[in-house]
Amino acid sequence: MVRVKSQEKSNSDWWMLALRTSTALVVAYVALGSVPVQSLGGDLTTTLRISIKKEAPCSENIVKLSDVADLSGSASFIDVLQNLPLAPAPMEGKSQRWTKADIQNHLKLRGHSPESFRWTGAEVCEVKRSKGSARLRDDYVATKGAAVNPSQAQRNVEKAILAYLQLQSRSASQWKVKVSVPEQHIKTLNQSRSIEGVAGGVAPWEGNQTFTLLIKSPLGEDEIEIEAVVEAPPMVVAAIGPMRQGQMVFERDLQYVPLTSSAKLQPADCFVDAKEVVGKELRKAVSSGQVIAKQELGPPRVISVGDLIEIEVISGSVTVQTSGKSLGVGGIGDTIQVEVLPHKKKLMAHIVGDRKVQTSASSSR
Repeated sequence: MVRVKSQEKSNSDWWMLALRTSTALVVAYVALGSVPVQSLGGDLTTTLRISIKKEAPCSENIVKLSDVADLSGSASFIDVLQNLPLAPAPMEGKSQRWTKADIQNHLKLRGHSPESFRWTGAEVCEVKRSKGSARLRDDYVATKGAAVNPSQAQRNVEKAILAYLQLQSRSASQWKVKVSVPEQHIKTLNQSRSIEGVAGGVAPWEGNQTFTLLIKSPLGEDEIEIEAVVEAPPMVVAAIGPMRQGQMVFERDLQYVPLTSSAKLQPADCFVDAKEVVGKELRKAVSSGQVIAKQELGPPRVISVGDLIEIEVISGSVTVQTSGKSLGVGGIGDTIQVEVLPHKKKLMAHIVGDRKVQTSASSSR
């Protein structure tokens, strides 16, 4: 069990979260109104300059880019970046140290290229939070009279921790997070916007973990410890490189990758053992790194369109053999349409071997 007790967090511990709707979570380091600098036009290396301050007082809950650096250049550049939120501010009377590398890494996470700016000023900026802001009590109630919904509070916390884990692992992996929200914090956490940051946990982020939530309200901010059980995302089979439709799959073509939300697949739709994939044939092309779905794979094709085939028509204990032509493509076990020669009657049949199909007398009528 890992416990985070410190009330002072550095900028690398906290990861800012913005929760937009009950169905959409926009995670830390996605800037409000962020626009990649490449879209601003002009000679960026000469028109855009960031001068890092040596010291920066802070009176708000969020550290912005303009708090730690002076910006100069085009008006559009300043409008986009000056209010860029970096992370929650330090606790009252505490300070954070922001290095040039810290600031550059935050810009990268927002889709900006640090190399596009001219960097001047100090190598380190110390941000200090002034005293005077009220802290939350442990039993703080976010909204008087608000309905208590433990399930909603639990979902909000699990989404926030999932977003944090995805940022820490730099992937969209589908970690499974299960939390238990302390009763005294349910009303506060009923509102997703009350969760301002997440810290804690220990890599590789599996098993029993303790995370610290930074919560906000009109009264100030505080930290809440949350116990969680985290399961790693399932590892599934994916293609190493691009593969064409109809290609036979070999072990050298495969790799294991964590299942991510971008795959738009459920674990049951994927292969978790490469042995299940080797020797089969792709029903559609896949790209490099793409997870191979079960529906995209089948047995090697033994019949192609236009092949002359043997057709067995079974009626009880009697089997009649005739010849025909394939109107489809498939492997053993697939069902395709065939044409009986010479009268060109069409029927559906199961592929049972190389250029051989079977059908029942009832389906051939």
